[in-house]
Amino acid sequence: MVEVSGLAVVTVPMFVRENFGDDGVEKWLSKLEPDVREIYKSSISVNKWFDIQKVFIRPTELLCNLFYKGDFKAAWQFGRFSADYGLRGVLRVFVKMGSVNYFIRRASVVIPNYYTPMTMEVPTNEKGFAVLQIPHFPGIHRLVEYRIGGWMERALEITGKSKELSVEMTKSLADGDDCTEYQVRWS
Repeated sequence: MVEVSGLAVVTVPMFVRENFGDDGVEKWLSKLEPDVREIYKSSISVNKWFDIQKVFIRPTELLCNLFYKGDFKAAWQFGRFSADYGLRGVLRVFVKMGSVNYFIRRASVVIPNYYTPMTMEVPTNEKGFAVLQIPHFPGIHRLVEYRIGGWMERALEITGKSKELSVEMTKSLADGDDCTEYQVRWS
């Protein structure tokens, strides 16, 4: 079974509340399966693991349908929000201390802490350009790929070390490619 960390799950209702208010949260919660609704209404442990389909993908799909006219690219914004949440306080200072290349190396270790089983590799990491790949993630969904891309984009912005930053997803396991690939460019 593929699982998602509570650290990723806890940010979903936070994102809804910040962007659509309490009414948006209630509208979203009312459409969830009862057992999933109870998870989201409770205090979510960031150390707990959840079934990715039931507790993460379907609720995120619902968010996209309710508030973004079904556009899965909204998950990119969820990822950005998650980076702001996860990289705050002392971690934000730590992120700002390293170079972009250092952070990209670390991202390949950090991101797999959100999803299991998965692997992430960095086959290219040079000045101004890097490639990150996910060669193994059983049943990955496009929503997860977008969320990871948005997380990386925002995390790299937080470093404050790059200008003209772009993160582009160039391959997709969900679409049948041999890996999910992100190309990162900066100056």
